[in-house]
Amino acid sequence: MPMVWAADRYKAFRSWDRTVLPLPFCRIIMRYGEPMNVPPQLKAEGLEEFRLRLEGQMNDLYHQVWDECGRVRHDRGREAEEDR
Repeated sequence: MPMVWAADRYKAFRSWDRTVLPLPFCRIIMRYGEPMNVPPQLKAEGLEEFRLRLEGQMNDLYHQVWDECGRVRHDRGREAEEDR
């Protein structure tokens, strides 16, 4: 099941994955997508298809929650925040 969250105030670290730490008293929005059942006998080709579907759902949900927070996504870097 895809699940994402966003915070209206956070610290984004300059790490390879742009880890985010929500700041105290911030507002956090969480969204859940449709559950995905992966068949147990799935081959590698089919697994990649499921991974891409999950990634797509999570990206769509991320866009929604960051828009709701009224913030630029943390993965766009500090320059994007300063442009706002």
